[in-house]
Amino acid sequence: MTTRVPLQIITLEKGSYHILVDGMINDVESRFIIDTGASKTVIDWSIDGLVFNRQDKEPLISATLDNDEIETKHTRVERFSIGDMDIGEIDLVGIDLSNVNHVYKEHADVTVQGLIGCDLLYRYRGIIDIRKRELLLSG
Repeated sequence: MTTRVPLQIITLEKGSYHILVDGMINDVESRFIIDTGASKTVIDWSIDGLVFNRQDKEPLISATLDNDEIETKHTRVERFSIGDMDIGEIDLVGIDLSNVNHVYKEHADVTVQGLIGCDLLYRYRGIIDIRKRELLLSG
């Protein structure tokens, strides 16, 4: 079964496009950046009601393009969805998205709760159709 998720495309500056989708984190409406350059899906560690810790079964190597390391924390989300696709219970990585949200709020009056990375796009065979403004997920 294929789920069609509407995409929102915003511009932070001329010629700079960002793809967003709506979803849910534990029944709380959330907005996510589609980030094909991110290996893992991450959520903002400031989300109320989630418990994040620095302990994990295996270490996560995270870095930015300019080679800065990113502090990560881990949590288990009871219910996670992208559009109408209910993924269910999932372990996710938390990072500080305050700088991202500062820029998004200032330039597009938008805040995000996370980034959908290649792990979920690969797992659900994600296809981004810019022309139709939709994300296709299968699973």
